Amino acid sequence: ARAAVLKVTLAADNSFYSHNGSLRERGLPRSAKGLAALPPLLPPTPDAATGDIAKTGLGSSATLVTSLVAALLHQFGVIALAAPAGDSDASSRLTAVCDSAGGLELLHSLAQLSHCAAQ
Repeated sequence: ARAAVLKVTLAADNSFYSHNGSLRERGLPRSAKGLAALPPLLPPTPDAATGDIAKTGLGSSATLVTSLVAALLHQFGVIALAAPAGDSDASSRLTAVCDSAGGLELLHSLAQLSHCAAQ
């Protein structure tokens, strides 16, 4: 039997990573208004000298890991995530509101373990 393949593509809002180079190339200000003028979900650009990708602040890697773990748990039916009230396009903007306290605890624990392993 052939094993199932899961392909995951992570995309983050432009405010998640530093896009100073993209802003500079386009002559845009380094501000929220400048970020809003960039194409959505622009991939981060590694620093030319170091190859590093600059994140915007404390906790951003933990946020990304938690979002990925939540999405995987939801996709495989382990937890249910609720959409914000009044959201007309809920399928694309789920929030980490679990259907139970146990689900939230599981998400928290797995995200912590995953983040520690990644660090």
